[in-house]
Amino acid sequence: MRKYIISISGLILLALSIMAARYMANSKKDIPKVNNVNEVSVYVTEVKNSGIPVKILATGQVEARNKIEVYSEVQGIMENGMQAFLEGNYFREGELLLKINSEEFESSLKAQKSSFFNQLVGMMPDLSLDFPASAERWNQYIRQFSVEKALKDLPVSTTEQEKYYLATKGILTSYYNIKNLEVRLAKHRIRAPFSGYVTDVMVKTGTLIRPGQKLGEFVSQHVFELKVPVNAGDEKFLSIGKKVKVHNIERSKSWTGKVIRINKKLNTATQSIIAVIELNDPGLRDGMFLEAELDAKVLDQVVEVSRKLLQSDNKIFVVRDSVLTGIQVDPVYFNNDGTALVRNIPDGSKLLSQPVPGAHEGMKVSILDN
Repeated sequence: MRKYIISISGLILLALSIMAARYMANSKKDIPKVNNVNEVSVYVTEVKNSGIPVKILATGQVEARNKIEVYSEVQGIMENGMQAFLEGNYFREGELLLKINSEEFESSLKAQKSSFFNQLVGMMPDLSLDFPASAERWNQYIRQFSVEKALKDLPVSTTEQEKYYLATKGILTSYYNIKNLEVRLAKHRIRAPFSGYVTDVMVKTGTLIRPGQKLGEFVSQHVFELKVPVNAGDEKFLSIGKKVKVHNIERSKSWTGKVIRINKKLNTATQSIIAVIELNDPGLRDGMFLEAELDAKVLDQVVEVSRKLLQSDNKIFVVRDSVLTGIQVDPVYFNNDGTALVRNIPDGSKLLSQPVPGAHEGMKVSILDN
């Protein structure tokens, strides 16, 4: 019985195998042939060589040309001038910024002048006898002498003997000591060296000021300088007096400046030099960040292309008879925006607009209408 069941199962499996083979034979279809040569669709631009200005983009910080830190050279209590020495206040050139109380110093100076006056009067009897020709000039000087006013220049000595006489009497020493004190007295009055604004104040009215103490900062809002780093290799494209377009970081405002100086000292870390651009606009502010766009120089017979199109061996692909053909080019300048100015691409060449993955010499392409 067992042998009978095994024999029946084998016959059934054999029959099913024959039926499956016949079905697969009847359903077999021809596999289409695949064309191994695929054309890639590309966009191209027609080359036209021309003169293109080199653009150097650089960012820097605006700094007022006339900007000083105000320090005291003398000691005393701080006092205001006609207006308070406070942030934002405007002062004209020569106007009193602030003053330092000098009553004690002035009293000491007047005492020195009085002592000097006594010296002058005391020497006159001997001077009139020894140098009668100079007596009238010295008498005139004494008559005009005033402890309330600055000392006038001493009468000019006509002979060497007269000069020696004045020296032995201590006249010259006393005169120059007083002139030195007058200079120090003037330092109790600090005046604006130019028209501008107070931008920083370190002291208040009534405080004791000491020599060497910083009092504040004073800035002119008329002429500014923008210092921007430029690659050392681009120095050949810069020139003094070149007009420069400058705009803020948001590109909402723009100004026009000019290159006035080029610092040739090389920054070893960045391999750059500093170009100084002069700007003259009251709308600018000290400390602003601006971007300068320098049209450094016009390069003749060049084409601006994407740097992504350049191969490592300075080769670039153009389309000739629906085939990619590599030509050797000469990259002249690389812009900061990812483009390059190159030479040696013939006019009328069909240059790829975008890189083609896997591009190679002889690759078949079809040009799409742009």
